[in-house]
Amino acid sequence: MFKKQYESHETVSIIFEGKNLDVEIGQTVASALLVVGNMVFRSSVV
Repeated sequence: MFKKQYESHETVSIIFEGKNLDVEIGQTVASALLVVGNMVFRSSVV
């Protein structure tokens, strides 16, 4: 569904809701969360 614009083999660690995620340098937080299967970004009523 999504195509990478570049290849990077260097990673950086981020912590999201208590879970460590190793993501490629230059990748956005949103795309990193999508890659690991997180599809919910908000749970409040609009």
